[in-house]
Amino acid sequence: MEVLGGGGAGGGATATVSDVGTGGGGGAGGYARLWIAASAATYTYTVGAGGTAGSAGNNPGNTGGTTTFSASSLQATGGAGGSGGFSVAPTACGTSAGGAGGVGSNGDLNTVGAAGIQGFNALAAAATGEGGAGHYGGGGKTILAGNTNGNPGGNYGSGGSGGCAANSNNTGGAGSGGLIVVWEFS
Repeated sequence: MEVLGGGGAGGGATATVSDVGTGGGGGAGGYARLWIAASAATYTYTVGAGGTAGSAGNNPGNTGGTTTFSASSLQATGGAGGSGGFSVAPTACGTSAGGAGGVGSNGDLNTVGAAGIQGFNALAAAATGEGGAGHYGGGGKTILAGNTNGNPGGNYGSGGSGGCAANSNNTGGAGSGGLIVVWEFS
């Protein structure tokens, strides 16, 4: 069995006509794997949803949901959302933190998801925070300057990127939903 938590969303960003803002990327969901030697007749489970995008403006992304499987209480928490990006004058510098990765637990193998990357803007140059790549890859890609919403997570459990604001407010990118993989069931 494998479980993967939902990815966190990227933070929104705010700006004025002359300022710029960038949101931080969401963290990837945690991962856990468990060998189940003797299967039960039934199991209960939950697949964690991806975090919803940070609203337009200086607003954090939302945390991804926890994925659970009842065998040995196997679980993987969702990644945290990235911080919102505040507006900064073109002659100044600013950063917005990326979200922490989720945590796998109660498996034979438990890992922490990749953290989202911080958004950065300095001297009129801007790069949004990239979403953390999930166990299967695919974090939301960085946006270099411009005025656009963040990119969603590209694969299961990956985080969304932050939004980029050059002259108006923009949203972050949504995180991707988690996953349960059953390799063999008999």
